[in-house]
Amino acid sequence: MSLSQAQAFALTQLIEVPLIMLMAHYYHVTWQRSLGFAVLASTLTHPLAWWFTWFMNVIVFSPHRWIWFAITEGTVWLVESVILSKGLRLSWAKGLYISAVANAHSAGFGLCL
Repeated sequence: MSLSQAQAFALTQLIEVPLIMLMAHYYHVTWQRSLGFAVLASTLTHPLAWWFTWFMNVIVFSPHRWIWFAITEGTVWLVESVILSKGLRLSWAKGLYISAVANAHSAGFGLCL
């Protein structure tokens, strides 16, 4: 099954936002703040990741798609961790952790589809 960009974005939001909110709650972040920054983080990174992956697979025909996937997800992880650590007023390590867990779940679920 291949997802459209809108479907993939909706799936990303469905998976990542509740996870980020749950983990942020553990660090005593209000649900309003965590909701806003969870949505913001993936809204900013998802389109870039989607189009870069599409470009590498369709236009360039890269046989190294797993390497490009890892680079893309790693970049998304780092960008989102900055957004979350700054926005949720958490340490860099906590932002990295929250972003890693959320992105691993959504990327893994997306790959399964």
